Amino acid sequence: VIAVVCNPGMRDRHWDALTAELGFDLHPGPDFTLRSATEGLQLHQPKTLEVVERCCDRARKEYAIEKSLNEMADTWAELNFEVLPYRNTGTGVIKLSDEVNTVLDDHIVLTQQFSFSPYKEPFEDRIANWERQLRLVQDVTTEWLACQRNWMYLQPIFDSEDINRQLPAEGKRFTSVDRNWRKTIERVQASPNIIPFCDDEELLKLFTKANVELERVQKNLAEYLETKRAAFARFYFLSNDELISILSQTKDPAAVQPHLRKCFEAVNKITMQGEEHEMTEMISAEKEAVQFAEPLRPKGSVEFWMGDIERMMQRSVRQRIELALQDYKTPEQARGDFCLKWEGMVVLAATGAYWTSEVEESLRDHGTAGGREYYKVQ
Repeated sequence: VIAVVCNPGMRDRHWDALTAELGFDLHPGPDFTLRSATEGLQLHQPKTLEVVERCCDRARKEYAIEKSLNEMADTWAELNFEVLPYRNTGTGVIKLSDEVNTVLDDHIVLTQQFSFSPYKEPFEDRIANWERQLRLVQDVTTEWLACQRNWMYLQPIFDSEDINRQLPAEGKRFTSVDRNWRKTIERVQASPNIIPFCDDEELLKLFTKANVELERVQKNLAEYLETKRAAFARFYFLSNDELISILSQTKDPAAVQPHLRKCFEAVNKITMQGEEHEMTEMISAEKEAVQFAEPLRPKGSVEFWMGDIERMMQRSVRQRIELALQDYKTPEQARGDFCLKWEGMVVLAATGAYWTSEVEESLRDHGTAGGREYYKVQ
């Protein structure tokens, strides 16, 4: 009897049910005592006590659900979005701790269990609404973080005037998403509590639409990069980020310098001079320089003047080899002087050409004996 009277889960609905089932009024008031419960109401009688205990057990289990719902609500009242500044953009990005993700998953599972409980009836609407809120938090944060990843990748790209000029339609799409992003970050900074902020179907629609737009922007950006690679095939040696870093600085031809070694084997940099970035020579990592046949000025799109560089490299190397072939036969010039005078690969090409022609001449004039004689000369 004491356990029934002192049960914290007993509510008016339980006392109403007991009153209806026992046939007498059972609503404890300030003057309700153990004596009145036993001597007056005879609650200790076996049949009466059985009814009371059954109701008490139900109240206890309903109270466990109510207590858990209250504890979950109290937990989420303390969980907020953390907003971190992002570079020099004037806005920020959100951070969700592992604790928030763990609590969210655990509470969704727990709420689902309550929805299948035979004791859920008094809290059915509350359980359904709470599960809806948690699901909405899960959906919103999933879309939000996906949008954030895409936004962080595209933001520095479309921060470039050159990229916006080359991709005006994609630039407008990104600007629209960026505008909504900044407004949302301002709102969450003013009201960071997770549950009330995410309890907004329109917010979910906003991020879902933003992700569709950003994925479209990324797809069109990838197609655009493919056109650049088709125009200059050596751009296939560069990653998307590396190629974008070049395209986003088209007004600065020197932006290609860090990527030359990937485009052209053994070329570390190109000498650029003056305001027009006149290109005069290519330099290897070992500091060996090859003069261009004539100065080259970058004009037009980067893929076109990179093609001009490639053709100038071929022309210049060919010219150097032709000059070396003529110089090789200079009278009284020691082989060591010749090797120091010309670039390493030019020396190999010139001496290889002369060795081949001289061996062929020896074999043609003197047969195998001529080959042996030439070997002695070597």
